[in-house]
Amino acid sequence: MKNRFGTKTLISKALRLIPVLALGVTTSTAATAAQTVTILDRVSAQYNSYKTIQTDFTFRYFRNDQDQTGQSEQGMLLLDQTDGKYRISTATQELISDGKSQWAVLKEADEVQITEVGAQEGSITPFNIFSFFKEGFTQKELGDVKEGSLQLAVIELTPTDTRRNYSKIQVRVIKSSNQLHDVTIYDKNKSRYSYSIKNLKANPALAPEKFVFDKNEFPGMEIVDLR
Repeated sequence: MKNRFGTKTLISKALRLIPVLALGVTTSTAATAAQTVTILDRVSAQYNSYKTIQTDFTFRYFRNDQDQTGQSEQGMLLLDQTDGKYRISTATQELISDGKSQWAVLKEADEVQITEVGAQEGSITPFNIFSFFKEGFTQKELGDVKEGSLQLAVIELTPTDTRRNYSKIQVRVIKSSNQLHDVTIYDKNKSRYSYSIKNLKANPALAPEKFVFDKNEFPGMEIVDLR
């Protein structure tokens, strides 16, 4: 194995957490709360209407408030919402799931870790990435911002469970399309993670083998079954 604890490995570990965050929202009594929930309802309804999704993303990781440069990684997400299957591909890893098991291919460690989907308490898979209004968060609308030609609604989510290792999550939604623009997670250790979505395709034809781990595709890697 190689580089198990290097900087890139830290990015890969964090990246495995970002797409799987459950962004549930509990209703607030503030006047703007109803409007915020409506925005998130529209986002969820938009994505729930798709059987399959393909999208590119950019993941950014900042160690602390003083880190203005950060590190980034590009990737692609394939999602079959009907069967709960997904595949996340980046330069350093592949996450492959048939809806029951997940294969985490750690390219720099020459290792494949197999786990059950949802095996950890409270874990959420990428199957839930576009569901934003279940439970576990209070929310506050921070107003709109403009980025280029896009008008973005900014929503701040605070976990009701104070034992979470993050203090808040900021979601930005493209108002004209009700699509996610980016999600930023603020960790209690002062690091933060940003996950931006782009080039989304709705209902693409995805080959079934995309969601099946093939060891011949990753020769020479140690396979560790953690199920």
